[in-house]
Amino acid sequence: MANYDWSHQTAWSQGADAVGSHDAGCFAAGTWHLQGPTNSVAPVISGSTSVGSTLTSTTGTWSGNGTITYSYQWQRDGGTKIPGATASTYVITQQDEALPLVCIVTATDSISSSTRMSNAITAGSS
Repeated sequence: MANYDWSHQTAWSQGADAVGSHDAGCFAAGTWHLQGPTNSVAPVISGSTSVGSTLTSTTGTWSGNGTITYSYQWQRDGGTKIPGATASTYVITQQDEALPLVCIVTATDSISSSTRMSNAITAGSS
């Protein structure tokens, strides 16, 4: 069953109405308010912070509709995307020295996508 946004809509039981059959959910002004993946535990970066070492990001814990796939974008120094750094692992370079690194994890399910930022690790701090 899909995740529905119950926050500010009228809940309907399973059944039929003027627009046809629907599962339990929310309906207003002809639009279902379906919710994409939700995160309950943030991604976590681990590994040595020395230049040349590999950092690894977990996906965190997500719930959603159907199969959830994940993508990654590593960033340095407050949000600068690192070109080509789109895997769950990242090798620290000299350019990262003394800068905070984070990994943005995007979870995508059959409805939409959501993102969550990992903890920050400062390169060269080990």
